[in-house]
Amino acid sequence: MLKKLLVLSAVGITAIALADILAVGSYGHGTTAAHDGRVGSFDYSVSKRTAEGHPPQFEGRLRFEQYQNHAGRWVVIEMGTPAMVGVIGNVCEFAGRGSLTRERNGHQETVYGHVSVRVVDRRNLYHPHNDPDVFRITFQDAHQNTFSFDGLVDHGDLVVFSRREH
Repeated sequence: MLKKLLVLSAVGITAIALADILAVGSYGHGTTAAHDGRVGSFDYSVSKRTAEGHPPQFEGRLRFEQYQNHAGRWVVIEMGTPAMVGVIGNVCEFAGRGSLTRERNGHQETVYGHVSVRVVDRRNLYHPHNDPDVFRITFQDAHQNTFSFDGLVDHGDLVVFSRREH
């Protein structure tokens, strides 16, 4: 009986250990201002979940809109499920395939390429007066044409997380 109990306990502990999942990622919604006067808005949620012995699972989406000072000039970048998500401390970087849609010569144009984002979570409940959060996005198409935006979050918030899930 004791032997059976020990075997069942070992199986139970192994099952609990295998069910341990590390989740990392970031989410946020707000507006950001670049040093050159451009203003953008962002709405995103991305995560990577890893469990021992299993490939990582990526989830998420991103939408970024930037309006220039000139009427009718705008850029929208969208990305579905990311191909990469990484977190170190309060910094999250994520990337994947996406699209950039913009107004060009009075017409809408969409190009496809690679989106990479870096966010820095500087503010939280306990330190609301720290420096503003940072939102940086880069889009590059197949011809190496690049769009970049680097700004400080002036309204809204972004959160970087790393946690264990069961």
